[in-house]
Amino acid sequence: MPVIVDAPDGDAIDLAEFKEGCRDLRMDASEADGLLAAAPLLRRLQKNRRFLAQFLFDHLDRFRSDARGTEHTGQIFPLGPIDDNHYGRACIWPSADSDMYRKTGPALFYSDEPHDPNFSFLTVGYSGPGYSSDYYEVRDDTGDWHPGTKVQLTPTGRKTLAEGAMFLYRKAVDVHSQIPPAATSISLNIVAAKKSNTHDQQHIFTRDMSSVAYIHHQRANYPLFAAAANLDVGNSFERLADLSESHRDGFIRFYALKALAASRAERADVANVMETASKDPNPVLRGLASRYLEMMAA
Repeated sequence: MPVIVDAPDGDAIDLAEFKEGCRDLRMDASEADGLLAAAPLLRRLQKNRRFLAQFLFDHLDRFRSDARGTEHTGQIFPLGPIDDNHYGRACIWPSADSDMYRKTGPALFYSDEPHDPNFSFLTVGYSGPGYSSDYYEVRDDTGDWHPGTKVQLTPTGRKTLAEGAMFLYRKAVDVHSQIPPAATSISLNIVAAKKSNTHDQQHIFTRDMSSVAYIHHQRANYPLFAAAANLDVGNSFERLADLSESHRDGFIRFYALKALAASRAERADVANVMETASKDPNPVLRGLASRYLEMMAA
């Protein structure tokens, strides 16, 4: 379960004052607990009942002068950088019977889709009754996890991010299965930014919490490898072969191997390649290849 934070009250502040105060704290971005120093400031920002409406109005007004609009997508509205390692955002959570929810579907809001965050963040309920979640904890090393990995998650209860409630979500520890709020709700977050050279993974779990369903990550996508194999530009086959054999990342090795195998005409050849990979010392490659073989046999 995320850490329940009891932040002291104070006078309301605006967004600029909030960011200035956070910068003065020089928060430690390497540990989730580093965000706790900003809890009193987030509480004071949450007490400002006008700043978010003005912020959203200002961004709507940009459409009058810029046909491209803004970079905001989905239900998340960036509030801009706080310092070199943190940024702010507002998240809108519609009720299940709202037009927004019905038109976009539950996946956009992670409803009934158990997942862990691949970054730590401090959140407070800004308005509305708030979403509820069934919480679990990861107590294993997730470095070798891949789709299909069997997991044991520890149930820790259900909580609601009601207006004024404040939670600290810890990267790769706190898993939650979200339940839409009874009415549209908004939360405010301070997020510890991910480093560009890391491959932090977000795990999406099966509904029975027994295994990893799929993984979100920032590695190169498989279509890049498939295109290289199909176009055969220069020595692309040699490069793919080298990646499939020697790269330290199991996902990259699998993508390269899968692209090479898919370029083969015979299904038996693909099976042979994956059979060999399913016995590789790398646990991620081994697991992905085994899962691929299962899908071929289905």
